[in-house]
Amino acid sequence: MESQTNNIELNELTGDVSINGITYRFRPKTFELFRLLSSSPNKVVSKSVILEQIWAGAVVEEQAIFQSINEIRKAFAPVEVIKTYPRKGYAWVMPLSSNDVPVVIPKNPAAKRVLKPLVVLSSALLLLLLALIVWKLADPTWVKQQTSDIQASKLGTAKTGASHQAILVLPFDVSALDRSQHWLKFAGMDALIQHLQPNQQTTVFQLTDVVDILKRLDNETQPEIARLFQVAGLTQIVQVVIRGVPGDYQLIYTLHQPNSQQKHVFHSTSIEQSMPQLAQQISSGMAQQTSTKNVVVNANFQNHLLSNAIELVSKERFDQALPLAISAVALDPSNIVAQYVLSGIQLQLGLFIDATAVIERALLQHKAESYAQYVARLWYNKGVLQLQRQELNDAEQSLVYASKLASEQKDWLYLAYSQSMLAQIRLIQKRYAEALPLLNAALQYQQILHCPLGVAQSELDLATYFMLTKQPAEAKARLAISKKLVSEKGLRQLHAVVHEFEQKWAEQL
Repeated sequence: MESQTNNIELNELTGDVSINGITYRFRPKTFELFRLLSSSPNKVVSKSVILEQIWAGAVVEEQAIFQSINEIRKAFAPVEVIKTYPRKGYAWVMPLSSNDVPVVIPKNPAAKRVLKPLVVLSSALLLLLLALIVWKLADPTWVKQQTSDIQASKLGTAKTGASHQAILVLPFDVSALDRSQHWLKFAGMDALIQHLQPNQQTTVFQLTDVVDILKRLDNETQPEIARLFQVAGLTQIVQVVIRGVPGDYQLIYTLHQPNSQQKHVFHSTSIEQSMPQLAQQISSGMAQQTSTKNVVVNANFQNHLLSNAIELVSKERFDQALPLAISAVALDPSNIVAQYVLSGIQLQLGLFIDATAVIERALLQHKAESYAQYVARLWYNKGVLQLQRQELNDAEQSLVYASKLASEQKDWLYLAYSQSMLAQIRLIQKRYAEALPLLNAALQYQQILHCPLGVAQSELDLATYFMLTKQPAEAKARLAISKKLVSEKGLRQLHAVVHEFEQKWAEQL
């Protein structure tokens, strides 16, 4: 984009940003951040300055800045408009001539409001066509049928209420091992997760889910068990400590429940051989089945590269994690876990074209039989990318297929996410009657998981739906439920989102 043609206009009423006639819609704080950065091209603005000027008087975390930066990047993809300077801040880098100073359009009550996708996730760039994959989705009534299936599943689960289990395996404590074996922190954890079998009544969180959940805490290296139960709605937490040397390992595992814990110890000559045994012992304590599939502990963590990358991701040091993840994929191009982690890092850094290419290559290589949860999630990410590019029909197909795979794998978390994203398509299309069942389905699955963060976000999504359909009383009730959960459960991640929702709809609430 040439600097001579970058005519920028800002509309304070709607949050619209128009560049060369193309209009983008941002949340209020994102709009203010856009104006702050674009008004001083190439000037690095620190996070402290951004918090002081944009979120003055509000108690928010740096994650709020990160979400707004990503929102701007997504809107302008594939053009790079904001550059991250690690430990320094952000700078607007899209060329602007002296005549391109952003101007503010006077408030216009009749301005047309355009709905943008509400879920904060990855944005897309140019998606490669899957020329070698020819697949048939279910017929166009699948979404409606899937919603009915979800409703039925919820009714079946409701009979047992809190009996639904949500199991989280913590990264293994390998501090007592030689440093050359520290890769087992995530490799052993992932192997154990793959041995545990999800079912209609049980959710087993995948490795990347655990990393995300641990980010909700102040200290990921020594997570507070009680706090984990509080913020994630878990029923069991598995904690494993490994000691010893090759040929003589001691595995100490603790099965935590909200009001009790069981600790056990056993010895093994091989970590790989000990995983099925460990999974069997843990499962017997929960009346849970184990998987019969062959899981190799180090298959996805060769040369420790992927473990080190995930370690950096858990600390949100994405710039440092990127080269390690790239190397892990280069070492083993068929490694679906490495591909998934790499694409996630690229999305966090705004490298949308690269992320798209990785996702497409992964989907060409992998079928749903192997590491099926990751295949479903790659399809989900692809759908989100397409949605952000306004490719609504393609996005719907990808998300419907992701829902189908997630349902087959009893992956209730990503089934909830997929229903939410399908609802966003309906909202964009103003097909509100079709959006409501999908939003309710997403909420119901989050309720099955007993996940406070997911329930609070789903309630907020429903509040948005009711505002769009001019039902402010119902929206206010949903907002109150969300705010109560955020307050009671200490869900700091949603403080900024709730605050911006209230600002956006202040006049109507």
